[in-house]
Amino acid sequence: MDIIEKQRLINKYKEDFNNFIQIRTELKDCLTKNCKSYVDKLIIKTNEYVKNVEKINNSYNSTTVANNFNKNMIDLANKFNQNKNVIEYNKYIFPAKPIPKNISSNYNKEFKKYTKNIQKLVKNHENNPKFKKKLQKIDNLKKKFINSKEVKNLKKCKINKCNDLHLKAIELTKNFSKKLCENEKKKYFCKLYKLSKKNKLKLEDFCKAFNPK
Repeated sequence: MDIIEKQRLINKYKEDFNNFIQIRTELKDCLTKNCKSYVDKLIIKTNEYVKNVEKINNSYNSTTVANNFNKNMIDLANKFNQNKNVIEYNKYIFPAKPIPKNISSNYNKEFKKYTKNIQKLVKNHENNPKFKKKLQKIDNLKKKFINSKEVKNLKKCKINKCNDLHLKAIELTKNFSKKLCENEKKKYFCKLYKLSKKNKLKLEDFCKAFNPK
């Protein structure tokens, strides 16, 4: 979702969103109060995990494969922006003026071609063995992090000290996901709602949808 769509949902479902923020805050306060030592250790572990992911990404970004991909993306953008139909269209955007149908139609055709070329470029990049290897390394790090003693110990403490709040937060998130799935037809929230019915819903996954990218 883009920023405008996120804000639209937040405004439309203000009460649900505020309830979600409130229960998340209460849960965080409970963990800070009753599981502080485990929280502190997990923060250290998380920072270590993030640094290792950054190392993998930085290493990959210095490769010829990554450099060529970035160069091709820039070339596509420059070619699109320098296209005569796009330049003509932008004359009506800055400052905003009514756009003639033929100008709009020509722009839409160019934008469609531009989008198609980007999708093709991204798909080819994602199928590159070096890119897949990078993702595999990050996935392995993620699995180790999730299965680390720091994560497991905090989960145990959460169950022992803050379980009622956690269950309440999960139920609220489940209902909110269902509402966004059914009312807004958002695939991501439909996926979360399905996970909730299998008791696999994570509050972090819901938060990701509204956190800035």
